[in-house]
Amino acid sequence: MATYSNYYINGTSLQDATAVYSNPDMTTLAPNGLYSNGVISREQTNLGLGPSTVCPTCNDVFCEENISIEATAPSKIVLLYKLGDNPGAVKVTVIGVNLTAIGLSLKVTPSGGFFNTFSSVGASGYSDNVIKAPSDSVVSYFYPSIFRSACSNWVNGILPTPIDPTLETYSFNPTLGVFMATGILDTYSLANRLSTALPTTVGDLIAYIPKKQFTDESLSVKALYPCASSGKPTVVVECPTTLPVGYNFSLTSQTSAALACSQSVSGASRAHGKVRGTVDGQFKNGDYIFSTVGSVYTKLTDGYYKSLSSNFPEATQGTLFYCTFNSTDGIISEVADC
Repeated sequence: MATYSNYYINGTSLQDATAVYSNPDMTTLAPNGLYSNGVISREQTNLGLGPSTVCPTCNDVFCEENISIEATAPSKIVLLYKLGDNPGAVKVTVIGVNLTAIGLSLKVTPSGGFFNTFSSVGASGYSDNVIKAPSDSVVSYFYPSIFRSACSNWVNGILPTPIDPTLETYSFNPTLGVFMATGILDTYSLANRLSTALPTTVGDLIAYIPKKQFTDESLSVKALYPCASSGKPTVVVECPTTLPVGYNFSLTSQTSAALACSQSVSGASRAHGKVRGTVDGQFKNGDYIFSTVGSVYTKLTDGYYKSLSSNFPEATQGTLFYCTFNSTDGIISEVADC
């Protein structure tokens, strides 16, 4: 098992150092053995440090540890959250996206699938409540309309200079409970970004990610912080949980609200991922909605659906007491009476 202690290197990072020392004057070599900064490891012998080896599991954490991704400098941070064996919905919250830009890539492993789409607590009526960059399979950049410092010229997708920033990888130190610089530098593209900046009232970004397997899975979270301004978004990942449900919905999607109103309503249940809603089973614009078999959740097929108005407090409950809603990527919008 690894032990943690203070050592000294004759380089800017473990990657470019030639030796590890046990005293700050660097006159005494540290004992022979393996040394790691959480991202790479190198073996020291009497001849100095050998070649570096990437640590593939240094950033694995259990979701029960409640470790949030919090950057203190322009950086790249990757954590692999172990989700356990039980299915459910994983809630991911991005706090402070109104401060500066953040790039995100969320992927469930080993079953695969990217989940880089969000809704928002404060963006009632923001577009169709679906906040996503053009491509879902690469890092997606989210940014506010008011910027500070290095990203002040990000206006509706106009890129800052340099276009492809160089960021240092930071690794989580479980002993100190902080993210630490590793000295590993890489260049990243900022091309996959929102076409329009987020409003200042956007609030927290929230995603519900279905974990469908009864086997051990993980959620890989890659967070890139390209801007030098102080105050950076925080990413919070929760363990899979069972969602509340509502009942009495139509079963199949339609291409318009009018067609959905003509459908019959069954006793079908729908799981409720609360974003703007605060009451279990009371769905609002911006909330997530899933079909459910036990605690295995699936996003509804995009389109319009019918429901009892009593499930939607934003419906005015017309004479037929039914309403429709649009589901896009599992996010509700356009709640209206039939």
